[in-house]
Amino acid sequence: MENLTYLLHMKTIFIAIVFKLLIVDSQTNENLVGAKVETNNNTYFTDLYGYVEIPQGEEIKSISYISYETKYDVQVTKDTIVDISPL
Repeated sequence: MENLTYLLHMKTIFIAIVFKLLIVDSQTNENLVGAKVETNNNTYFTDLYGYVEIPQGEEIKSISYISYETKYDVQVTKDTIVDISPL
């Protein structure tokens, strides 16, 4: 009975480390809302302020936005601003 009581009090805590990216227009420096960031595990989109959070350990395969260049294999080791150019 003691072991059962101990198991009921155990909790699982998940700690996720994420990198925050800001995607901006390279000419105007405007934040790009809805830019697509594809990783090896998932696809993410920037929020209303141009930010997106990528979990540590995921590799960024591409960053794209309608009528802008697509950036491939972006290396991120900390919170970063990524600029992309219009076509």
